[in-house]
Amino acid sequence: MKLLLDIGNSRVKWAMSNADLGPGHALEHAGRTLEAALAEISLPAGPREVWVASVASLDQRAAVEAWANRQFGLPVRWVASEPCACGVRNAYANPERLGVDRWLAVIAGHARL
Repeated sequence: MKLLLDIGNSRVKWAMSNADLGPGHALEHAGRTLEAALAEISLPAGPREVWVASVASLDQRAAVEAWANRQFGLPVRWVASEPCACGVRNAYANPERLGVDRWLAVIAGHARL
């Protein structure tokens, strides 16, 4: 199972995925530390991989990496917008300027065609 996290400016969203995506969950982290929010995540089983989509600060990235290591003994795989992936070409002159959440939505839409 993979733990998929989307860490935004005010909410943390997550789901577990094997071949299919499990139910999604969300919680607020605005007004408190990201560590406090991550501590509230309850999973039915430990994941084998942790994937994160976020434009988090370096401090927040370090907090997520420490949490994943402490909770599961796993490194974090960070997702980023790229020039092309999964049959989709990113037309931005600087591909990293396209928000990773939007990039993933385009890839998911393309996969459904």
